[in-house]
Amino acid sequence: MKNELIRLRSIYEEKNNSALRGLDFKIYKGEVVGVVGRFHSGKTLLLEILEGNCVPDRGGWEKVPDNIEVRNLKKNFGLIGQMTVWENIAAFRAKGKQRHFLVPNRMRSFIREQLELYGVDVSLGISVDRLSAVQKFAVALIKAKLEGADLIMAEISELEYSMSGFELMHRILGTAKAQG
Repeated sequence: MKNELIRLRSIYEEKNNSALRGLDFKIYKGEVVGVVGRFHSGKTLLLEILEGNCVPDRGGWEKVPDNIEVRNLKKNFGLIGQMTVWENIAAFRAKGKQRHFLVPNRMRSFIREQLELYGVDVSLGISVDRLSAVQKFAVALIKAKLEGADLIMAEISELEYSMSGFELMHRILGTAKAQG
């Protein structure tokens, strides 16, 4: 049985020429969801509501757990381009007790393992500016997971339109889903 994370019911909202009319939306723990639609169909508006930056005109949250940690990985996926992969990830805000990550060697090993699982072959010392959009997404995903995010959202319209980019993204999302 799936464990429901959040539920929105009968959402009505109009903003910046985008509209949601009677939207019902559920997300389950460990689920990967893609929101696809045409221009001004309300995709970004939905993300803003989920993030808590927009209150709908009608409808609302039917189920939301207490203290949910939401990360919306926007432009550049929240990474600082001039910093290295290691610097971006090491500067995370830990939620709960994750003391073993305070030991740099253990943390480096963990990050390398995660990147390898995702199929991303990059040095921890490379500047984020030199990564592809898919590689940046993988780094940001690892960082958000280390920060204890319960819900990770990403606007990934910037991903390269290549078969290898789609294949790598498929692997990253599949692995993230398998990890819960």
